[in-house]
Amino acid sequence: MPFKNILSSISPISEFKIPCSTISFLDNGIKVHSLQDNEASIVKIDFIFEAGTWYQECLLQSLLANSLLLSGTSSFSEKEIAEKLDFYGAWVQLSNSYRSASFSLFALPKFLKETLTVVESTLKHSEISESAFFRLLEKQKQSFLLSKKKVKVQANKLLNKNLWGENNPYGWCLEIADFEKITVGLVRDFYHRFYTSDNCQIVVTGNVTDEILSQLNSFFGGKDWGGKEILPEPKYAFEKSEQKEIFQSQKDAVQSAVCLGCEMIPQTHQDYDLLRFVIFVLGGYFGSRLSSVIREEKGFTYGITARCRTTKDISSIVISTETATQYVKPLIDEVFVQIRRLQQELMSEEELQMAKNYALGEIARSSDGLFQLSELYISLMFNQGEVGALQHFIETIQTITAEEIQLIANRYLNVDDFICVVVG
Repeated sequence: MPFKNILSSISPISEFKIPCSTISFLDNGIKVHSLQDNEASIVKIDFIFEAGTWYQECLLQSLLANSLLLSGTSSFSEKEIAEKLDFYGAWVQLSNSYRSASFSLFALPKFLKETLTVVESTLKHSEISESAFFRLLEKQKQSFLLSKKKVKVQANKLLNKNLWGENNPYGWCLEIADFEKITVGLVRDFYHRFYTSDNCQIVVTGNVTDEILSQLNSFFGGKDWGGKEILPEPKYAFEKSEQKEIFQSQKDAVQSAVCLGCEMIPQTHQDYDLLRFVIFVLGGYFGSRLSSVIREEKGFTYGITARCRTTKDISSIVISTETATQYVKPLIDEVFVQIRRLQQELMSEEELQMAKNYALGEIARSSDGLFQLSELYISLMFNQGEVGALQHFIETIQTITAEEIQLIANRYLNVDDFICVVVG
């Protein structure tokens, strides 16, 4: 039989599960989540602190505290830290979000003890050097000035400001004056208050042996870096704007950025996963309604997406794209036409199955490899509160019907709820 006539069999994803984590505790109470893979040659250790922008007293404080962890300690200079990590084949990724900040270490198990000696000094005794502070601040300032020229960035900020109000981390808008307000003292204070054992959890991924757990306990299980105060939970006001259309002129803009958004049901709601899939059908993949009509048929844009933006605190639907100025109004009108189509017409079985396959395929790609799984685990654990949320979403995708999609679209998608932002 000719090779070209042999077709590979296609099997749908029937079940997907995050590997079960093993929970243990260091002597000082730090919770350790272990994701086991006996074949892994590298170990990944995530130190996760509740030290995101939610907890800062002024803009840039959380970001700079996290970004400057490797700027030098009482034992090692910034250069020595970089050289030692490189010598032992290790590297570090730093990240900062609304609620959390993380220090992610990738290391070779045979040099883990030597590597953790450097990491311990970095997490416990970072000095946040003044020279590194001003160097990074200038870099962030230049990045900010560059972002102000990007219509998509500005539209996103304006949408968040009008959707949530400007008196909380989701609506805060960084201004050039904020770079003058932040000081190295404020960053050091944030570091000392929030980068403590009382405010930390650890996720270990790889061939997690008893020796690795013992080393973690030896370096990080002591009382020497406990918090000196009980950190209060900040309270913020969320105030949605009454204005439904916001237009901002941007000099020299080649295109206009369009962002439409509205608040949606929280992730704890029983219909959340159903609505999440409806938004995926609307604009979550290349063959979605918005992409097929607005991009392919009408040629208004090179790309348009609709997605659910969900954190521990807020949930929203966001539709975003860029287009030529003359297409702004017809594009927005067509978005609402496609929403109404979901409400008024039943999807064909062919389109429904295609959307299901795309959605399940994206989940499979996001979990391809142990370290990707660890990122997924962390996201589920610290944003949605439970790892089982993913399996529930998969089951929703597999069982949802065209009738349910129409019902959910009518129940939760109201075009009058959307705030529309145009920058260009």
